[in-house]
Amino acid sequence: MSTTNNTDLTFDDVFTYDYAEPLVNEFNALSKQTLNERINGHVIDLVYYNKYIIGLEIKTGTTFMLNEVKNLTVVKIILSNKMKEEMKEKIISKLSVDDVIVKTAHGDIHIYCNTNFFPITSNRMTAYYESPDYHIDLLSYYDGHEYIDITLPNSKILHSTVARSLYPNKILTYEFIRGGYDSVIKRSLKDVLSDLKVPVTPEVLC
Repeated sequence: MSTTNNTDLTFDDVFTYDYAEPLVNEFNALSKQTLNERINGHVIDLVYYNKYIIGLEIKTGTTFMLNEVKNLTVVKIILSNKMKEEMKEKIISKLSVDDVIVKTAHGDIHIYCNTNFFPITSNRMTAYYESPDYHIDLLSYYDGHEYIDITLPNSKILHSTVARSLYPNKILTYEFIRGGYDSVIKRSLKDVLSDLKVPVTPEVLC
């Protein structure tokens, strides 16, 4: 299992350009906040067991607008159906005890981490990495105008977008596997990908 290097970024870790210093300071400040503090003000209620319909009366969960939350990436690991539970446990065993990890409604994995100076190119970097057992999407703050939401733990959704009355027993839940809303996100996207042995090109400093 990985250990955590919880030291602050320094100016020398990044660049020698003048614009880097305020970014380093901002990222260090954000990395000391809890998940709750970071998403505060960017959360939307979900209703009637549906991820995409808002405005009804029955609250069944919450989602947050990732495109409004700076320096945050959610590593989404989509597992193949074959040996799904076994592969999930194998992946989790490679990660740090300090990682904030969520099981999605369909049994996949979300890992919350700090983007830092990772070369993100869009809010959704789909199929960033692929293997026979799983593939990885990187979901990040990049373009604040491009909508991207992340369903939060303790939320319940239907198995599909059909009416609940048709499938009353197909309600699925997002759950914390490790960490919680009061956890501080200490590790970087580079840290997480390194634990998973995912190659990063170009080389990332922090």
